[in-house]
Amino acid sequence: MASLPLLLLSLLLLSEKSSSLPKCSAEIYHYVTALGDGGMKNPNTRIALEAWNFCNEVGNEAPSKESPRFADCAPLSCPIHQDSLEQRLDSQGSKCEVYHLVNEIENKLAAGDKFPVSGFISYKDPDLFANEKERYLGSLCKIHDDIEEEPWYFWMIMLKNGNFDKNSTLCPEYGRKVSKIVTGRNFPCFGQGCMNQPLVYHNYSRLVADDEKEIMYLSGGFNGTYDLDSDLSKGVGSRSFFSVSS
Repeated sequence: MASLPLLLLSLLLLSEKSSSLPKCSAEIYHYVTALGDGGMKNPNTRIALEAWNFCNEVGNEAPSKESPRFADCAPLSCPIHQDSLEQRLDSQGSKCEVYHLVNEIENKLAAGDKFPVSGFISYKDPDLFANEKERYLGSLCKIHDDIEEEPWYFWMIMLKNGNFDKNSTLCPEYGRKVSKIVTGRNFPCFGQGCMNQPLVYHNYSRLVADDEKEIMYLSGGFNGTYDLDSDLSKGVGSRSFFSVSS
């Protein structure tokens, strides 16, 4: 069991194929970004989370838990129109609604589970299933900001277990098992489960009103731990813990 994992958080973008470098046009003061949502200016939530072990694999899902791929995609619909991140409150502001494109059942899909729609393979292998689940979540969150541009999907939060199993040689080399590795890595561990996937808790995006600033916005996030016997409701204590909010 991992007690002191190394957590690596980064923003990635899932794309169908490579995009060209950003281009600028000084004449019309317009830019095209390879990131899809340059500057994260879109008021709608498009966030996903993925978790990896030290070998850059899933390896094994946490016991009785889902495949470590999650998404929070929630368009904000208001009876007012504004292109900025903030939605101004007015007499109709209370009518704003949040539509979740990914539900809890879809986020809890685990290796071997059948996808709700055709076109996706229900692999029993955790690594293959995680890749397929990410594709499926991406299909639910897909956005075409401009009909002439490539679609984008979500910003990705990446978690990585920093523990390295020195005995089981779980990390393959070019897809093949290798002999025992002697290493001085700072986060060694031993035995089954020491490179486990985390427990992930999801606070789905919800509508928040700031009366003082007269704005409405979406707020949500993910949190969890790599210590599978933890009860975070009793506090974090010395347990591993991660939290990302939007």
